[in-house]
Order: sequence, then structure tokens, then C-alpha cells
Amino acid sequence: MLFKHFIIIFAFNLIGSNVLLANTDSTKINAITFHDKTAQKEAVIIDVRTAPEFEKSHLANALNYNWNNKETFKEQINALKKDADIYVYCLSGGRSSAAAEYMRKNGFTNVYELEGGLLKWLEQKLPVTESENNKSNNRYISIAAYNNIVNSSSKLVLVDFYADWCGPCKVMAPILASVSQKQSDLVQLLKVDADANTRLCETLGVYAIPDMRLYKNGKIVWQTAGTISQKKLQKLIKKHSK
Repeated sequence: MLFKHFIIIFAFNLIGSNVLLANTDSTKINAITFHDKTAQKEAVIIDVRTAPEFEKSHLANALNYNWNNKETFKEQINALKKDADIYVYCLSGGRSSAAAEYMRKNGFTNVYELEGGLLKWLEQKLPVTESENNKSNNRYISIAAYNNIVNSSSKLVLVDFYADWCGPCKVMAPILASVSQKQSDLVQLLKVDADANTRLCETLGVYAIPDMRLYKNGKIVWQTAGTISQKKLQKLIKKHSK
């Protein structure tokens, strides 16, 4: 009897914990749900990235409220109704999560985040609005140009998908620069700005940054999402150059 009582209490606690977890996570929604919800006329869609990022590509009907400019962001959200359904996003989810939390603390009751950001949106092949001006951006790389570089190089090609605002990307930047200099006879470094090349990222399946890929004769021989030490990276390049 005591054992049955324990089981009942355990089950009740487990169910309660799951309910609490579901409530906690309910403000973060996946790309498909985000797409369906933002299709509603009353939905307010906020892109919290910088203006240059927004100009390159964004969701249809999105407002651009730059989270990095806190004073302006505060003024902009104060013009919104506190009980409105508000949907926020950035490239990978970090900034939108911070912005959404700030809004909730300031009285907004229905704020939802795009889990995984624009990269996860693109993973689902959902539509974005792209500026034609982006193609004249010196950081824009067409798929044809990308393929030409990785296929025609006589060296290994190390591709770094990054963004200026990405913390781990900033950690990798000096490491990659040093490696490409010290092993310049073995490897060519190609840096791809994920914000300026959302379609390229979608085509190549880049859904998190930093994303690094090592090509040999046009084929990927190694890749990783995240950071890696200079020592390990140099060993990998030496190994695959043989």
C-alpha cells in the first residue's frame, strides 16, 4: 500500500513537472508554428536585428526594432499594445530571446520567440523577403561563386560561416586568421557572412553558427558547428592535406 502511494505521488509530481515545463517553453515556438501564427492579420512581427541585417533579408511584414539600440527599442515597443500577440526573431535566437524577456518584464503578456531564429526558418524552406541590393554587397557570395572556390582550389578550402554579432564566431576569428597564415601553403580560408548569405546557408544546410567546413577537391572532408582549438584545427588540416 505504501509503495502504491509512493507511485501515485511520483506520477503526480512528474505530471506537474511536465506541465510546468510545457508552460515555460510555450513562449518559444518552432518555425512552422511561427509561420502559421504570423500569417494572422493581427500578429505583430518584430525582427530585432540591426538595420543592415534586416535589409539583407527578413520575414514578410516584419518591423525592424534593433535590440542592440536599447533606448530606441524601448520607445518603439512602448507604442505597441501590451496585450497584442507579438512574435520576435533574430538570426539564431539569442537576441530575440533577450528582447522577448525584456518585453515580458515590461508588461507585454503575449510575446513569442522563433526558436532557433531565421536559420531554423530557412531550414523549413519557409519564405523570406530578400533585398536586391544585397547582391551588390561585398559580403554576398552566390552559390556559383562558392562552388567555384571549393572546386577549383589546389589547396584545402576552410569555410567559416559566421556573423559579426556571434560570440563564438569572434572567438574563432583570430584562430582562423592565424591558421590560414601559418598553413597558407596547405589551406585557403573562405569566410561567409551568414547574415549576408541566408539563401546560401539554406542551400548548404547551415542552421547554426559558427559552422566550419573543410573541402578537399570539392568534397567536404570535415565539418563542425561550434569552436575548435587552434592546435586541433592545424592537425586536421595537416592530416587532410596528405
